[in-house]
Amino acid sequence: MRSKILVILYAIIFVVGIVGVAAADGVVFNINFDEFNLSDGSTVQIPSNYMGFNWGTDFWVEPNSDYKTYYGNTYGAPSGENAVYNSSGMLILSVNFPGAQFNQFDFVSASFTGWAYNDATWEFSSETITVTGYKDGSSRGSVSMLLPTNSYAVLQADLLDIDTLVFTSSGDGKYWLMDDLIIHDPLPVPEPATIFLLGSGLLSVGWLMRKRRA
Repeated sequence: MRSKILVILYAIIFVVGIVGVAAADGVVFNINFDEFNLSDGSTVQIPSNYMGFNWGTDFWVEPNSDYKTYYGNTYGAPSGENAVYNSSGMLILSVNFPGAQFNQFDFVSASFTGWAYNDATWEFSSETITVTGYKDGSSRGSVSMLLPTNSYAVLQADLLDIDTLVFTSSGDGKYWLMDDLIIHDPLPVPEPATIFLLGSGLLSVGWLMRKRRA
């Protein structure tokens, strides 16, 4: 019986250690906008609190059914159904993530394309996209790319410890689309001392139980 108790205690300590390691990885979100059912080809504004973000009023969802049929393109959002675009060709859009731990997050990557017509550059398509990460109003870095108009391309960002993302097109009235926005939300990591104390406490309980039964 005593040996079984010790086995259980050791197992608990092991699990606590594993949880601590897992917490260090945080949570990764792949935001692909496919929760919206727009099979009729209509577009819709993203709710301001979608996926815990503040999106403002100028991010709208564009379904493949519209992008392919109405604009004559053969490619669509890589996630399968929808992408998001800058409504009215807004030059600058921003988004923040108050739902993240400590109101900070990491921008890992996203897929972008210029707005095409018949798989070719359209006069209203943005030529570039620039994404800048901010923390407390100060820039933490930016990444840019030329936008294709016959496919989506991945923009690898790795902008860390930020609270706001700002998207800038090549000009006012120029459109871009985005899909598969990858965000990393870091979680609080248990302090090593806390894990050590918890493990020591559990071992002490096991020792006292053995001594009492001896």
